[in-house]
Order: sequence, then structure tokens, then C-alpha cells
Amino acid sequence: MFYRPEIDGLRAFAVLPVVFYHAGFAAVPGGYVGVDVFFVVSGYLITSIIAGDLRRGRFSIAHFYERRARRILPALIFVIAVFLPVAWIVLLPGPMREVARSAASAALFSSNILFWLKSGYFDTAAELKPLLHTWSLAVEEQFYILFPPLLMACWRFGLARVAWILGGLFAASLAVAVWSAANAPMAGFFLLPARVYELMIGAFCALWLLDRPVPRSGAAAAVLPLAGLAAIGFAVVTFDGQTAFPGAAALLPTLGTALVILFAGSGTPAAAILSLRPVVGLGLVSYSLYLWHQPVFAFWRQWNIDNVTPVDLLPFIALSLALAVFSYHVVEQPFRRRDRLDRATVFGLSGGALAAVFGLGLAGYLTGGAPGRAIPAQFDVRIARYEIDNERLRSESWSIVQDRVRALGRTADDANGALWFDPEDDRIRVLLVGNSHSKDLYNMLSFSKTAEKRLALARYDTQIAEIGSAFFRSPNYREADVVMLASRLSDADLPHLGDVARAIARDGKTLVLLRNIHEFPSFRARTLNLADYTVLTSAADGDLEPAEIARLSDRRYYAEVETPRGQERNQARNDRVEQVAADLDGVPVLDRMPLICPEAQRRCLSMSDELEKYFYDEGHLTLAGARRLAEEIDRTGWLDPVLEAADRAAARTREEAALGPD
Repeated sequence: MFYRPEIDGLRAFAVLPVVFYHAGFAAVPGGYVGVDVFFVVSGYLITSIIAGDLRRGRFSIAHFYERRARRILPALIFVIAVFLPVAWIVLLPGPMREVARSAASAALFSSNILFWLKSGYFDTAAELKPLLHTWSLAVEEQFYILFPPLLMACWRFGLARVAWILGGLFAASLAVAVWSAANAPMAGFFLLPARVYELMIGAFCALWLLDRPVPRSGAAAAVLPLAGLAAIGFAVVTFDGQTAFPGAAALLPTLGTALVILFAGSGTPAAAILSLRPVVGLGLVSYSLYLWHQPVFAFWRQWNIDNVTPVDLLPFIALSLALAVFSYHVVEQPFRRRDRLDRATVFGLSGGALAAVFGLGLAGYLTGGAPGRAIPAQFDVRIARYEIDNERLRSESWSIVQDRVRALGRTADDANGALWFDPEDDRIRVLLVGNSHSKDLYNMLSFSKTAEKRLALARYDTQIAEIGSAFFRSPNYREADVVMLASRLSDADLPHLGDVARAIARDGKTLVLLRNIHEFPSFRARTLNLADYTVLTSAADGDLEPAEIARLSDRRYYAEVETPRGQERNQARNDRVEQVAADLDGVPVLDRMPLICPEAQRRCLSMSDELEKYFYDEGHLTLAGARRLAEEIDRTGWLDPVLEAADRAAARTREEAALGPD
């Protein structure tokens, strides 16, 4: 396979959008498609190498994996080895634990599976994950395990049949990608099955060019590669986190990449652009730049209390590029030279290094991020009962629900199918339905003396938009007297709210709707909230009186609610709740905001006088917050509409039973 400088130039066009996207520049909302360009280029190069060796009768699996190890592993291991000690110095225990787990999964080339299970690529908190970008390396390595043996096995059937077999893989993968974009977007984004078709596009390019030269002249060579670059650029500036991806939309940048590969021969206008020395130079270090930029950005964001802007990251883009040039020359290039390291040494060093990374990562994860170590001074604030680690508080907030599920002999995956109500319990049976905010309400009611006396509780974990027949068949729904839709409603939920509410009312259940609560400000990509910001800045200013800090935090929360933006943020969603309740004539609507922010006191409840936080993010309750709001529930009679509606329904049932059948 001959060298094509325009392919290195194409790598530069792929990596820059990714870097600026991860820096947060609004001008490139679809910069993530640079990864898709890499997938096509990788499919092209790998297939060219394998097919060329197979045609010459000298393909060796061992040689192939040796080349991959020389190309991929040295820089990856070097970057992780540098940043694990940095993480030890910079990160709080919760984030450190997650980085350690990410490192362990990266060593096993399974980080795409981890990030699929844990969160979304487009989540704001993804900005703080130093090894998030290793998901794409995992996809490629998984492909490298499966594809060479497949191509080798099919090769004896002839090139035409190989193309048909790969075409079948392409069609199946594209179908998975289109389906998952609509039904399981994070699985489609992170997992190999929905990405194979992108690598296959590159493979088709390689097979097509196996017996053909890349055009150097003619109308097609002049126009089509430029159109391909334009397609990539269009995706970069028009796609965003809401684009259904990597479904049919991903065909735009990937087919654009194919046009460049197929038609940008030497001497064409596109090749002239892509072969410029600075462009090729950037392409040569693109792999190292891809590896360095995300951890550099993430650790700088982790170090700062205030939110980091894209402009703030410009020096760190330059730093990432400098580190990329260094690792390209000092790490990547020496390991590619066979005269220095033979195959056995490469495999031995690679295996040992990956095992060491896995071991260190596993140890960091199992020790909970080493909570006993020193943490950065600006976050090492030890005042009263203040706890900065919101990940720990979040995990703790699920303990009541998790203990209940374990007591039922179930796991979180099948908790919805268990009967939570005790048949011998004569209290009102209340089913809380919704996402993590229904967990918060479950905690509040678990601490409420009023609820303890009158209510038996169960929870059904779902988004309102996802409620279907399984919910209406579930044992808790069948046994419930009262169903409370206690979810934080999203725009996706609103079209379904009325139908779900009417179906519940038709079944004779007492229905209760909850309004959305306010979403308070967050900092450092949602790892710190307004209470944290108040404590940390007060400590930096030398104001260490806990009660005063708590009052300041309460006032800041209230001021946020009073702003026009704060008042309007949930208005449309809450108006829809009121409309559905009015249509059903008499359905109670509960609002948690008067509990959180009592208007008479002109403050919100954000922290105790001992600085126990009531929220661990922009709106989810800690256990301390659930206890505090339970006191407000009992003091204000917040549950009275529910109790009265349930009592009326029970009275109607008794009357109907006394009258008997007509």
C-alpha cells in the first residue's frame, strides 16, 4: 500500500472538530463527527493492508496484531500512565474512582461498554471524564479482533463474494444504527454493532481501489472530494447533541469521507489542500492529539471552581498539541521501528503495561478513589458537616430504595416487577411513578411521620414517555389506591402525560400529579452546585461561620428562583400539568417548591446550619434534604390533598359495595 499524504490531511480534518467540540465551542456543535471520519479512514487503511497481504499470500494474524500494538498501545498507555498520578493529585474521591474504573476498562478495550452503561456522551458531566474519548478506541479494537479473521475466511471465495458478505454486514449494521438512534441512542452511539457500517464504508473504499488507481484528473476528481469535505464540514456545523446519531445522519460525514478517499488523487484540488505540510503534520500527530486533549481539558475543568469557558481552554489546546508532538516523536515513532523491538518484546511490553494499567485502575476503583489521600486545597474545605463529594451523596440518596429492593429479593433491573405492598397492611397504597425525582419523593415520604402513619409506598422507575402495557400490568399498579406521577417532566414526556393520566383515571385509581421543581445553577459541569460554590468561595474569603454560610446559600437559591429565567424555565411544563389536571376534573396537583422555598421566609432550604447540603446537584435531594423536607411535609399538611382524595375514593368504593349490583 503506497503512502497517501492526503489521508493524513484527512485525519487533521477529523481531529480538529473533535478537539474544538470537546472544548465547548458553539460554532462546531457536530464536531463529534470527526470520530466517524476516523472510523472510515481506519476501515480503509486496515482493509487495504489485510487485502493487499492476502492477495500476495503473506497475511499473518500475528503480524497484523503486532502492527496494531505498535500503532495504538504505546501512546495510549503513556497518556494513561501520565494522567493517573495527575488524577490522584487533582480529583476528589468520587471522580477519582470513576477515572480508575475508566482506566481499567480502557486496558481491556471495553470503555465503550462502560460509558454506555454509565452515562451519555452528550451529558454535561461528560466534560469532566478524562478518558471518555477512549470509547472510540475500544470500538476499533473490538472491530480489529473480529474483522481480520472474517476477511481471511471469506477471501478464498473471491473478491465479488467478499464484497457481498461485507455488504450484508454494512446493511445489518446500518439497520441497527437507524433503529438504535430512535430507540436506544446511547447503545447505538457507543457500541460496535451500530458502528460497523462506518468501518465498512472504509473497507469498500479499500476493495474498490485494490485494482484501481485513485483518479488524479477529470471532473469527478475535481468536484467529488471537495463535495466530500463540504459534507463533513456541513455535519460539523449543523449536527448537535439532538441529532439522531449514528443513524442515517452519520451517512453524510462518512460518505463524504469516502468521496475524499476514492477521488482525491495527487494533483486534485482536494489533495492539494489536504497535502499541505501543516495539514499533513497535524494529521501525523492526530492520534496523540486525540489522546491528550480530553484529559487535559477535563483535568483543568476539575481543578477550577468556576465553570471553564471555551476561550479559557485555548491555551490548553496548544498544550495538547505540544504534548501530541512530543509523544509522536518520543513514544509513537520509536515503537514502530522493528530494528529496535522485535515482536515478542512488543507483545510482552504491551501485555505487561495493559495489565499494570488494569491493576492500578481496579485498585483505585475498589478503594473508592482513595478517600484518605490529600485533595486540592481549594476543595479541601472542612467546615462543620460539609461534604463536597456529590457523587457519594448521590449514591447515598439511593440507599433507601435499594434497601427496599434488596429486601424484596430483587435487583434494580427487575424491581418494577416486584410487589412492594404488604397484603396485610391496611394503609393507603401509594405508587410513586417516575424517574430519579420519584426516588426523591420516596425518600421524603419515608421520613415523613404523616406518611408513615397513613401511607404504604411503592415505586415504579420509568420516564413518563416510556409508560406502556408493562406498567399497567405491574403488580404494584394493580394493587395501588393512589398513583402519583412524580417525575421531572421533559419535553419528550409532555405529549404522553395526558394519555397516561386518563388511562390511570379510567382504571379507578386516585391520580396525583406533581409539578416540576426549579433547576438550580450548577458549576464545573454539574459536579458542584450553588451550595458548594457558596461554601468554597466563602472559605476562600475567610468567612467560616457555618450558619452564616448556610443563610447566604439559602438566599442565593431564592434569588435564582425569583429571576425571570428561573420563573419561566418550567412554566410550559407545569402549565401542561395543570391543564391535564383540569381536564380530569379534580385531580390533585402537588408542588414541591413551597416546601423547598417558603415564600414567607424569602429563602430556600439549601443547607443546614451545620452545612449539610440538601441537594447533590441542580435539583436532586440528598438524604439530609429529604429529611428536612419531610419535616415541611408534616408541618404544612402538604399531603392533605392526597389523603382527602384517597379517603373520598375509599368512601365511594364502600358505597358502591353497599348498594351491590344493579
